[in-house]
Amino acid sequence: MIVFSYVRSLIQWCLFIVALFVLVALPMIIRIFYPRYSVHHYFIKMSKIFLLISGVKFIIHGRENIDYQKTYIVTFNHFNFFDHFFLYHVLKLKLTGLEKEQHMKIPLYAQFMKIAGIIPIPQRGNTEKALKGLETAKQRMKQEGYSILIAPEGTRCRDGRLGSFKKGAFYMAVQTQSDILPVVFDKNMYRFNKRGQFLLTPCEVHVSILPSISTQGMNETHISSLKDQVYTMYTDQVGESYISG
Repeated sequence: MIVFSYVRSLIQWCLFIVALFVLVALPMIIRIFYPRYSVHHYFIKMSKIFLLISGVKFIIHGRENIDYQKTYIVTFNHFNFFDHFFLYHVLKLKLTGLEKEQHMKIPLYAQFMKIAGIIPIPQRGNTEKALKGLETAKQRMKQEGYSILIAPEGTRCRDGRLGSFKKGAFYMAVQTQSDILPVVFDKNMYRFNKRGQFLLTPCEVHVSILPSISTQGMNETHISSLKDQVYTMYTDQVGESYISG
């Protein structure tokens, strides 16, 4: 049974790599002839292929909380390589996101991030680049209608626990006066694939799209309380540990 699981996972990883190559290559070819080609509908369609390969069955709650006339700062609890691909399927929004600058050097994945318009975020200490990234995000939201994906934990789940939230997502929401849309994967997302683990375990995952939070009229003095409010919304849904109970 264990051997079968590893063989199945190997096949899935190979298929994921092929799908990622197609995800990257096709828009590059199309943009030779149509430089302004927008990829978001294509990404939504391709996300179904990623979902099919994974064997994950999503039960989606709260899609009625999305106003497709708005742009959002979308927060999500980050587990693995796959969850942001899945979010294209779950939300069906025009999405881009933030990513650590050093990840822009990963072969193939870096090409995906460039095509998706992912905004690189520098390591701490480079305030000038960080402010430039914030300005880029504002322009994408206001001029191009993108919602911005941000994992408020700042990294993938390390130890089966919901990590503490950083202030960045909430600072950006206040600066852009954008609603925050919290998206919560349940504990089975951790079961499907843990950080750094080769094994993939197909399962049923519940994902909840919670009511959005307005930041209209807020300023920097509200950031800490806003962060705490959203963190409580997550713990109310999934608790602080993904491996208890």
